[in-house]
Amino acid sequence: MPTYQLATIATQIHRMLIGGLIDRDPYSPEQKRRLHQLAYGAQRGVLDVPWVNAASRGMRIEGITKQGKTQLIKRVLSQYPQVIRRGENTEAGWIELVQLVYLVIPMPTDATKGGFLMQAFIELDRILGTTYARDTKIRDSSIDSQLVQLLAKLAMHRCGLLVVEEAQETNQLATTKFGSDFGTFFLRVLNAGIPTILMGNPNAFTELDTSSQLMGRLSDAGLHELQPTASPTANEWTDDFVPGIWGKNLLPEADEPIDDLPVKLHAWTGGFKHYLNVLRREATMSAIQRKGSHVAQRDIALALQSSAMVEGRKIIDSYLSGLKGGETQFTDIPGLPGEALRRTQPKRRRRSG
Repeated sequence: MPTYQLATIATQIHRMLIGGLIDRDPYSPEQKRRLHQLAYGAQRGVLDVPWVNAASRGMRIEGITKQGKTQLIKRVLSQYPQVIRRGENTEAGWIELVQLVYLVIPMPTDATKGGFLMQAFIELDRILGTTYARDTKIRDSSIDSQLVQLLAKLAMHRCGLLVVEEAQETNQLATTKFGSDFGTFFLRVLNAGIPTILMGNPNAFTELDTSSQLMGRLSDAGLHELQPTASPTANEWTDDFVPGIWGKNLLPEADEPIDDLPVKLHAWTGGFKHYLNVLRREATMSAIQRKGSHVAQRDIALALQSSAMVEGRKIIDSYLSGLKGGETQFTDIPGLPGEALRRTQPKRRRRSG
């Protein structure tokens, strides 16, 4: 569901994408010059890629599991066509141009540069119908050469936005770090004029944060931390999540009243809106199965014992333990003590009326 923070991030993503498309206008003579520069650089190493545009911006979206990072990106990008096929244009110099509006690259399971590059070419082939991943000139070249060739392909297809999604499926993948070598590549993407968004677990960015240049350029459009709501009295919990998620009712009568409902819901779910959704779903299903006319407290008690909530409670407890400086069961759920916790919950004015 939309919140103030998510709306802010979505607006910035829209600006990045639209700005990237304007900057990579396929009818611009400047684009021809950039394309020739990158094509030449593709025959050389990554350090020889020309600095063609220092204005493109980077964004980082960080958060532990179940914070809606991927869903946020999907919802924003779904408002755009991913591919635009342009017919012959002799003045612009092409017979046909297949323009790639945006590209999302999931980090591969091995989390290596070679695996990342091959995943990128596979995604290009899947979306555009090309055969870059099978091209021996690409496959048999050095890693540095493949990096620049990917830049050249993105430039040729006038890609307006690149999204790199860090894997989260297992502890091992979720703690894989974006190293300085990846950081160099992402800087080259920005220098080539392509706005770039990095998404992932906070653990993935620790090495990038050791370089002020990497941190500055890759968060120029914002460093956004998506975390569970820290307090049951936070505006987003009392004004957004509780009425927007728990307040949705599929049954004919209102729920059985519960004193201090926001506080108890927060205690049951750890401030995770995902598990607030799960708890509401399971409680509603319990009421429906017993043919009840409303959600009663006994339905909530049964929902808390459902398999979905029992498993979710492991993540919730691990997160809460990390906040207090204790042990966490999962390596992809880091602790968030002190000032870092306060930064994730910026105050905003309550809505009037």
